[in-house]
Amino acid sequence: MSANLDIAAKLDEARALIDKGWVQGLGAVDENGRCTFYHKASAFCAFGAVMRVYTVDGETEYWTAYEVADFLDLVAQAKGYPTIVSFNDAPERTQAEVVEVFREAAELARAGAVA
Repeated sequence: MSANLDIAAKLDEARALIDKGWVQGLGAVDENGRCTFYHKASAFCAFGAVMRVYTVDGETEYWTAYEVADFLDLVAQAKGYPTIVSFNDAPERTQAEVVEVFREAAELARAGAVA
C-alpha cells in the first residue's frame, strides 16, 4: 500500500472517531466532557482524532500525525481557514462539516496529492 493510501486509511479511521463524538476547543474529552488523553477519549476535535489514530499504548507518533493533518489543512484552507483546528473550532461549525473535511482529505490522499 502506498504512503498516500496509508494516509487515506488513517483519515478514514479518524473520521469514524469524529462520527462517534466531536468537540470544539479541546483535543479530546472523556464521556463526562473532561479533557483527557487521546487513548482514553470518547470525543475528539479534528486534530485530536488524528492524534488518536497515531497513539498506540499511550505513545503518539507526533510527526506522522502532523503530516496527515497537513491534508486536513489543505481542505480547510480551500474553505478559507488557515488550519483544520481553526476550521473545527469556528463557532458556526457542525460535526457533519468536519466529517466532510475528513472525506475530502482522504480523497486528496487517494488521488495522490502531496500535502
